[in-house]
Amino acid sequence: MHGQQNIKRPYIVILDKIFKTACLMDVEILNSHNLHSTITKKLQSYTDLKEELIRIWQRTTAYVVPTAPSTTGITPKVNEILKPLNLRPALNILTQKAVTIHSV
Repeated sequence: MHGQQNIKRPYIVILDKIFKTACLMDVEILNSHNLHSTITKKLQSYTDLKEELIRIWQRTTAYVVPTAPSTTGITPKVNEILKPLNLRPALNILTQKAVTIHSV
């Protein structure tokens, strides 16, 4: 695809019409050795899309949630990433179980 930009597309987009917020979710299962760098890259790569989403869809805020558990069930920064969404902290444990069970 010569001449095209690398456009990031999240797996899930959640729009809250009442509170005028949006959430961009990207899901990827990674190896344990590159978790932190991949999550940091994902947060940076979605910054422009987040700002565009706020401007075009007239949202008050938008969140980027890179869900990237490792193949061994490690889920770094999940609680701090999910905190603005007011999701229960036990979601981290459920994510770890789901990844571990499906990778066996």
